[in-house]
Amino acid sequence: MHPKDRLLIVDEQEDSRRIVGDVASHLGYLVGEAGGGDELLGHLRSVDPTVVMLELKRQTAANIAMLRRLAANDCRARIIIAGEDDGEAVSAASEAGASLALDMFDTLVKPLSVPRVTSVLRTAMTLPSISVGDLRAAIATRAITAYYQPKVDIRAKRTPRLAGLEALARWTLPSGERVSPEIFVALAEREGLIDDLTELILDQVLAQQRRWIDAGMSIPVAVNFSRTQLADRDLPDRLADRLARAGVPPHLFTAEITEQVAIAEVSTAIKVLTRLRRQKIGVALDDFGAGYSSLVELYRLPLSELKLDRSLIVDIDQNGDARKVVQALVSLANQLRLPVCAEGVETIESLDFLRGIGCRQAQGFVFAPPLPSAAFAGDGVARMLANGLRRRRGGSR
Repeated sequence: MHPKDRLLIVDEQEDSRRIVGDVASHLGYLVGEAGGGDELLGHLRSVDPTVVMLELKRQTAANIAMLRRLAANDCRARIIIAGEDDGEAVSAASEAGASLALDMFDTLVKPLSVPRVTSVLRTAMTLPSISVGDLRAAIATRAITAYYQPKVDIRAKRTPRLAGLEALARWTLPSGERVSPEIFVALAEREGLIDDLTELILDQVLAQQRRWIDAGMSIPVAVNFSRTQLADRDLPDRLADRLARAGVPPHLFTAEITEQVAIAEVSTAIKVLTRLRRQKIGVALDDFGAGYSSLVELYRLPLSELKLDRSLIVDIDQNGDARKVVQALVSLANQLRLPVCAEGVETIESLDFLRGIGCRQAQGFVFAPPLPSAAFAGDGVARMLANGLRRRRGGSR
């Protein structure tokens, strides 16, 4: 079945095509790539795109010529133009495209940011309409599955080592369309289904960890827990019992919580988290820096890991103040003997900076997107991480 969302990337820069292509594939797009205008016509026919990302040239005439070729071939796709932060060139291209009756949808500024690319491409998708009944049925039939994103030990420069995985919920409809986690997780929270969703992912994770253990692979996995679960004082005992029944050692499991979850009822949270730690279960504070973060949590909560939110990491390549903030947080955490994992790491430059300031782990597209469990079979893991890093190094030159 032909996917509903199809993206054609027209860009001479291989690194840009790779970043956008990785994000688009993860969102569920069929992706086609063209290195320039000479390849455009064939790809328009083969991909039949619903969205086109078009590299913005410095020469206005070249941009207009490309837009005319799209219009001449009756292109009905949403057009996203991507280039340097040149307001005049963007304005000229947008006006020219509009005059040609093209759907000038949005713009991306280079160097590309994965969160911004994700936001624009997700908005451009033909999103499926999801009801509470659809979500309830998907949970009941186990149509929502766990994907895993690697957390990588970055202290060794040349040989990335898998430090663990974060389990993330993914939902693909029978039509092949993917429902954004931002949509169905928010719906689950709003309609009181978040605990059922977490239980489903937890069941899958523990069963998969047992299979990995039986295959000789002891892979730590982190699962996100909700506000209501963290308020349950019986959670530590119930979770320890489930780990024991699944045959998964507690030290291979981490409960991830956000700051908002932790501070909702902080006194109860401290008691529950302390009992989790006594059971040898890890506790990670997720998305630190995304909201009203307080340094108090770093010593009040019984944490085993601190995860820096991608919003802190995304600017460190270009912004000196962002680097100072991240360096200060990593330094403080290290003094507290609290391991740090940086989320949303996209570039080799960010990775090298984080390694240089003493950050232990990184998670992000620089290594791999969230993947199904089959991607982590056997000795292919190290090769996958190394290949991802090698591709990024090649594109950063």
